[in-house]
Amino acid sequence: MRRRSLLLVLASALIAVTTAASLATAGQSVTSAIAVKLQADALTGLRPNGTTVVYELKATADGDDASSLAGAVQQFGSGGANSFWPATGSVEGNIVTLAGVVAGANATFLIGSPVRLEADISTGAMTLTFGPLAGGPFVGQTIVAQGVGTIQVRPNDP
Repeated sequence: MRRRSLLLVLASALIAVTTAASLATAGQSVTSAIAVKLQADALTGLRPNGTTVVYELKATADGDDASSLAGAVQQFGSGGANSFWPATGSVEGNIVTLAGVVAGANATFLIGSPVRLEADISTGAMTLTFGPLAGGPFVGQTIVAQGVGTIQVRPNDP
């Protein structure tokens, strides 16, 4: 229930999908300070044992320019595993990329697992690559989940 309440608050903050004016033309890069917010409620993938996993996530990052984003991602798995990872990344054309390593999780065997999130500003399509997993029943294997979410890229107010 607490997780759902948190997600409702986060969803309210991300209702509108806004793209910075400098990103209005495909392939154009942002050259000033920016802030990025991404949210997805249903990125779906398969665990290595063939069962479905659905991830909910929220990411925020900002930087002095499009090539120097830094922030954090909260990730909730349908099996109950929740994780947090600091992220670095960039905006290139219409693609936001954030990557990091799980720093905190209620399933501690996930700590140390690399994670990568790619999001297309123009379509909302997102791909989450989780792994190779650092431990647990699927150690060494990778889960890829895809779906659509909201992406907000805007000038970062100093």
